[in-house]
Amino acid sequence: MAIAGIIALGVAFLIGLTVSTPDIKKSFTEYFIQSNLADFSLRSESAFSEEDLERINGVDEVEDVLPLFSYDVTCEVKGKEYNVRFYATDEAPNINKLTLESGEMLDYETASQVVAITPFASMEVPELGDKLVVTEDSRNLTVEMFGREFSVPLFDTYEFEIMGTATSPSYYSFFDETCLIGDGKVDYILFADLSAIADIPTIGKMTTEVWVTAEDTAKYTALTQDYDKYIRGVEEDLNDAGDWYVLNRKTNLSYYSLSMNADKVANVATVFPIFFIAVAALVAFSTIVRMVDEDRSQIGTLRSLGYSGSAIASKYIFYGLSACILGLLLAVPLGLTILPIVIWNAYGSMYTLPAFHFTADFAMIGICSAVSIVATLLVTIIACASSLKETPASILQPRAPKPGKRILLERLPFWGLLPFKHKASLRNVFRFKRNFLMTVLAVAGCGALIIAGMGMLNSVAAVTDLQFNEIYSYDLTIGVSSDYAESAELSEFLSDKKYMEVRKERGSIIVVNLN
Repeated sequence: MAIAGIIALGVAFLIGLTVSTPDIKKSFTEYFIQSNLADFSLRSESAFSEEDLERINGVDEVEDVLPLFSYDVTCEVKGKEYNVRFYATDEAPNINKLTLESGEMLDYETASQVVAITPFASMEVPELGDKLVVTEDSRNLTVEMFGREFSVPLFDTYEFEIMGTATSPSYYSFFDETCLIGDGKVDYILFADLSAIADIPTIGKMTTEVWVTAEDTAKYTALTQDYDKYIRGVEEDLNDAGDWYVLNRKTNLSYYSLSMNADKVANVATVFPIFFIAVAALVAFSTIVRMVDEDRSQIGTLRSLGYSGSAIASKYIFYGLSACILGLLLAVPLGLTILPIVIWNAYGSMYTLPAFHFTADFAMIGICSAVSIVATLLVTIIACASSLKETPASILQPRAPKPGKRILLERLPFWGLLPFKHKASLRNVFRFKRNFLMTVLAVAGCGALIIAGMGMLNSVAAVTDLQFNEIYSYDLTIGVSSDYAESAELSEFLSDKKYMEVRKERGSIIVVNLN
């Protein structure tokens, strides 16, 4: 049971860590395919024209295109102001499809209805029936026409009601989304009907963003180098077609952070399991050695009766391999299911997770099984060899204890100062080198795993301390207008040295430190 258990643990850990990253990527790939995640988001310094859209559609590798209106505005909700990102289309988006969680989806006939994306870290929890009113400062848009700038209405209606909540393949990370208004963090993300957006003279419904999907991306697993290599060629063709910014999936915060975190699991899988395999081999070796020593008289009797060494060793080989195979039978299903699910659920603290899909790397399973069987076979043969090479007469006799002898430490001056029990321990270390080596390796391996785990924990803590004490050396940001110097309230607030120290000024943003 000891051999089977340690092999099951080591192999299950190795298989589990190995398949966790493919499981994560496979699960999100299926979600991206179902929701038709955009491969590119195109932005422009001005609105996209019909000619622009035709050029985008004319790129050979482009499969689907969705023009839409996107804009960040300030809205008032229950008496408080929030930063809101609006997306508007004239029908349910066929790219970056929404998955309804509660309430109702838009009927795309009512301008005052919106669907809220399930919140991430800094977003407010959307409630069905909440009313959002666009503030006065956000109701107009400055556009350039005929060589002049005009202020035109941005919306046809300024009051919206949340009809439902949904998840989006563009926003599944709990990390903060940034914007260029207010405190720089998005509080709400809303999808509305295009009828809510005002018609701009000579332009009509303004297109500020275009989502694009490429052909054949379903053939590639997302978050992999194969996908990146394919999409790089499409990106070059889009860049050659005209004057806009081509943003691929890696510019999406959710996608990029998931890619980084998924690969971290794969990196861990290359180090940790080695210790488990080594400890498994040591346990098998010590168990077989103890069995052979206990069966010395039986082995001697069999040898004297004419049984060959290979015939006698086959008993212990069969025993070791049986335990190994039992461990493998336990390890494979456990490794393919338990550890990946544990890691997947841990990612639930950072992402809105889709349905989980299991994968199986049969090549890795075969390699792990072969290595375990060979390792068990070798240690069993080595354990039996020392006894089987003796004559039957010597095997029938009890094994003589190892002779005592002087060791190198006895020649050093401090040896006479040691108590007897310490001298005996040191002599035994050098008398039983095999046991000493096995103990050192086992303790070193287990200790290395513990220290590595603590090191990972400390690494995370160190990064947090560096990020928020040295890189982000502020505790509070205050967004004010350009004439902040004339504000008596702000001047009084900043002059209170008991609580704050002005650290730096940059434009209209003042960064302060709390004492």
